[in-house]
Amino acid sequence: MEVYQHHQAVLQNKPRERCHFMSFEFSVYEAVFGAVIEIQKQHLNELEIRVKKISKILKLYSIVPVEVNEKVRGYVNAVLELTETTKSQRRAIVELLDDKETMALMHLSLLKQNPSLYK
Repeated sequence: MEVYQHHQAVLQNKPRERCHFMSFEFSVYEAVFGAVIEIQKQHLNELEIRVKKISKILKLYSIVPVEVNEKVRGYVNAVLELTETTKSQRRAIVELLDDKETMALMHLSLLKQNPSLYK
C-alpha cells in the first residue's frame, strides 16, 4: 500500500518524505527525472506563449509577411525539437527501467543497510 501511495504522490506532484524502502540511488534518479520534466514544462510554456502571440498576428493578415512566416517556421522547429527531446528522454528512462543490472545497482545503498534483501 505504501508503494502505491508513493507513486500516486509522485504522479500528482505532491511533496512527500523520502520512503524508507526507496534507495538513495533511486531517489537521485527520481530527482533528475523531476528536474528534466520541469525544464521541459518551462520550455513548453514559453513556446506556448510565443505561439499564441504569433497566432494573433497571423489573424491580422490575409498574406503573411516574410518576418512572421520565419517566426512561425522557428516555432514549428522548436516544437519538433522539444518533441524529439522528450521522446529521447522517454527512451532513456524506459531503457534504464528495463535494464535489470542498472536497476539492481540502484538499490545498493539499501542492500548495504539490509543485506537480507539480497535473497
